[in-house]
Amino acid sequence: PIVLNVNTTGSIEELDKVSKDVMNAIADVPGLVDLDRSSQPGKPEMHVDVDRQRASRVGLSTAAVGSTVRTLLNGQTASRYREAGREADIVVRLRPEDRARLSDILTLSLTSTTGQIVPLQNVASISSSTGPTTIRRLNRQPQIVVGANYVGRPQGAVTNDVRARLAQMQLPPGVTITFGGQTQSMEESFGSLLFSMFLSVVFVYMVLASQFGSFTQPLVLMLALPLSIIGAFLALLIVNFAFDMTAMIGIILLMGLVTKNSILLVDFANNLRAQGMNRDEALLTAGPIRLRPILMTTLSLILGLLPVALGLGAGGSFRAPMAVAVIGGLITSTLLTLVLVPVAYSILDIIMERLKNIGRKKPTEPAHVPAPSPASE
Repeated sequence: PIVLNVNTTGSIEELDKVSKDVMNAIADVPGLVDLDRSSQPGKPEMHVDVDRQRASRVGLSTAAVGSTVRTLLNGQTASRYREAGREADIVVRLRPEDRARLSDILTLSLTSTTGQIVPLQNVASISSSTGPTTIRRLNRQPQIVVGANYVGRPQGAVTNDVRARLAQMQLPPGVTITFGGQTQSMEESFGSLLFSMFLSVVFVYMVLASQFGSFTQPLVLMLALPLSIIGAFLALLIVNFAFDMTAMIGIILLMGLVTKNSILLVDFANNLRAQGMNRDEALLTAGPIRLRPILMTTLSLILGLLPVALGLGAGGSFRAPMAVAVIGGLITSTLLTLVLVPVAYSILDIIMERLKNIGRKKPTEPAHVPAPSPASE
């Protein structure tokens, strides 16, 4: 669900009004349903405002007035009634007809410390209102939670629309709105996901280096990684999906998927060179031969992910960005790998050959020693 935490340093009444404005602002966001807030219509309340000076003149305190009124209206447990093994509280309080109206309550009699009987209306005034059933606080500030569910659209897209609506609101001073729930968890998880992506790249390089017996050729193979990231972002942009946690998981999946095309091409070229074929001829031969398996494996992955990308099934909209990111990355990495990987392979091979030649010294010719001149007699 989408959760918004509305906090204020002001009054609860101001917070209640702002929370209603927030609900009205985001109510028509596409895909947002079941909009609700934690503050519900409260129960009727009665406020007794005691005049301290008048109460002190007759020997009454604010605590005594409040305790007496609370006992008469809410009741006080005087004893327990037992019958046939059952127990029940005996609560003493005014009859309902004696506390139904404010005028009846104002005529309640209070006993002062001097024994004087004083009507409540002589020392206090009464007003009625409604108050919240519960008051949430965060860091000692009142808080109202606005929540909603989303259907038919990814959470990231709905969240971005909600952010845009909130940015257009003119909030009173001291009022802040923050995201909670899954949105907050996703934002906190992005750092760990980025670290996971870095680890996946490192592990891919280690595996390729061990398999190819080279520290440089894995760099050519991993050229597909940035190409796949470009395609993933383009695909998300085309279908108007936000870059959320599921899309990030899709990019991590790409780190292990897209290098397969480069492996098929470079490994076949290495085998041809091992048989005596030169570099350029090996690349020109490997490209057409390995094109079919590259396209077949890529197409099978795309078709398998297509139902997920369309959001089919229960919870499909949540997983759709992941599939869209993978499909976009596979398409661009496949098309660009067939062009850029052979070029990078040739450039890197030329550089390595020149580095090897630098270490080889040309054989030096023996220095010419002039013949000694004949000695003079």
